[in-house]
Amino acid sequence: MKMPEPTSETDASLIRRLRAGDATAFDTLFARHRRPLLAYVFGMLNDAGRAEDIVQDCFLELVRRIESVDPGRNVAGWLYRVARNKAIDAVRRRKFETGPADDERALSAGRTLAALGETDPAPSPLDAMLQAESAARVQAALAALPLRERDVIALHYFGDLRFREIAKLARRPLGTVLWQARNALAKMKQLLENDHEKQSLP
Repeated sequence: MKMPEPTSETDASLIRRLRAGDATAFDTLFARHRRPLLAYVFGMLNDAGRAEDIVQDCFLELVRRIESVDPGRNVAGWLYRVARNKAIDAVRRRKFETGPADDERALSAGRTLAALGETDPAPSPLDAMLQAESAARVQAALAALPLRERDVIALHYFGDLRFREIAKLARRPLGTVLWQARNALAKMKQLLENDHEKQSLP
């Protein structure tokens, strides 16, 4: 399927066109917001197929509820709220199991993470971890975080949201969000260091 050409048209204008039945407006919205949403949900779930399903569900919900979506509001924020709710529900429902199949999935997921994580050209603490470690190990460390901290890291580094935007989306004080991000990165670093020590033991 050929993706629409990039456009400078605002999301508000695209929502109005979509309400009028213009399917090309949906294609443009999908092309514009799919990648960061997919990166965020994948960061939460470590499952590329499930992440794709959730993102598609988000856009289907946008179409189903198009008459109630206010074009004057932040459409990306609306999509992130829906994606975040679905991702958190999926994390809470899923019981993590270990085994050879999961190891293979983690390696595949790590490669996907490396590709999806390239949303910000500026270096970041997570970029440094990805460069220093295999992506699969970084993803495993991310998955070990408490849900609220994983949510902040995934929204910021994979969803490319600013901390102020995350605070508003998650309905938490900005200071809390910043503290959770700091703690999450420190925990991930410690988990990776512990993993190195285990591997270096005879």
